[in-house]
Amino acid sequence: MAMNSTRAVNLAAVLSLLFGNYVMTINQVNVSSIFTFGPLSHAASISKDFDLSVYGLGILTSAFFLAYGAFEVPGGILAARMGPKKIVVMGTIANAFGVIGSALAPQFDALVLFRFVAGFGFAFAFPSMLVLIVRYYKAGSEGFGVALTSMAFAVGSVTGYFGWAVLGDTVGWRPALVVAGVLDIVGVLAMLALIPPDREGAAFKLDRAHLRSIIVSRPLAILSIAFLGVGSTYGLVVNFMIYYLEGNFGLQPGLAGSIASIATILTIFSAPVIGRVYDRVGRVKLLMVASAAVISLGVGIAAVDSIYAALVSVALCGLSAGGFFTVGLAVAREVSASIPEYESLSVGWVDCFSLLGNSISPLYFSALVLVTGYPDAWLVGGSVAIVSTVPVLFLKSGAFQRGPGTMDAVLDKT
Repeated sequence: MAMNSTRAVNLAAVLSLLFGNYVMTINQVNVSSIFTFGPLSHAASISKDFDLSVYGLGILTSAFFLAYGAFEVPGGILAARMGPKKIVVMGTIANAFGVIGSALAPQFDALVLFRFVAGFGFAFAFPSMLVLIVRYYKAGSEGFGVALTSMAFAVGSVTGYFGWAVLGDTVGWRPALVVAGVLDIVGVLAMLALIPPDREGAAFKLDRAHLRSIIVSRPLAILSIAFLGVGSTYGLVVNFMIYYLEGNFGLQPGLAGSIASIATILTIFSAPVIGRVYDRVGRVKLLMVASAAVISLGVGIAAVDSIYAALVSVALCGLSAGGFFTVGLAVAREVSASIPEYESLSVGWVDCFSLLGNSISPLYFSALVLVTGYPDAWLVGGSVAIVSTVPVLFLKSGAFQRGPGTMDAVLDKT
């Protein structure tokens, strides 16, 4: 009876965390859906209200991901000191404040600031969300637990792309963001009620061994560079495909959002499959490099400059992104698995590089679009993922250590 009760508590905690991740993912991607609407739309959009071009979308996207990338590691440090549940709740509240503030922003500068705040909130919440989902899911299925997080991200992306394109086109961008912020608040209440309290007495002591294992070790440095490049490339599909389809081919918001959402729909299927492969056979290097190569190919295909090429592009990226990020984040978490207090820090350190890439690529991509056009911009952006992931091939088997400062326990999954 007690076992069934524990399982029910764990399931409720996992579901509340997945819902929180789902909602914050909506708030990560929905700005691209409400930035502009089709030529026949009369709804208020961000670009119309503030008289912005594609570069305005680049600035908003960079502001979110700059904060997201910059504050994941501080959030991981605080999670070790205060406990992951508290940091998840604090981050979700900050995300809600940033989203609702964006809806009320009177000027573009204020909108950029509030997008930064929204990114700050997600930075605090995400690493600890992933760690808690894996912790409360099932021992021995860590890869699949990470895949559940990827699936929540995928469903949230589909909702943000398609749902908010339609919602924004119906009611305008400001009410659409208010709805998204209210959903954040619902997520906070659910997590407060359903996640068990943090363990008492957590203390954070960062010494040289921890820093070396989590931050400056060669394997994690190489993994971080790969995340930087793949985050940069995949972020182009996530952040610009809707705008590209609407502006280049005149598609209506709903149709453009549906095409862009194919990437995340396919992630729902690819992430759990790759997660199971990782749990059972490993093959970290093969899974990560192959996934990065397909993402590069997918983004490069968009240079053909047709709707059909865009369909192939988002499909290839969706099939591969779920695998890359599931395996990479699972490995990052396992580095600190022997000391659970440091798991959020380890995940946050690696993931922040993908977000840094996501904050950089909108700037150079939008600049290339204005100077040379979309085809060259897609080709340049697409090449970054595979180039940055090649060093993973040169890692020795067992290169990823398990546990900060622990040399005798290694992952033999490379």
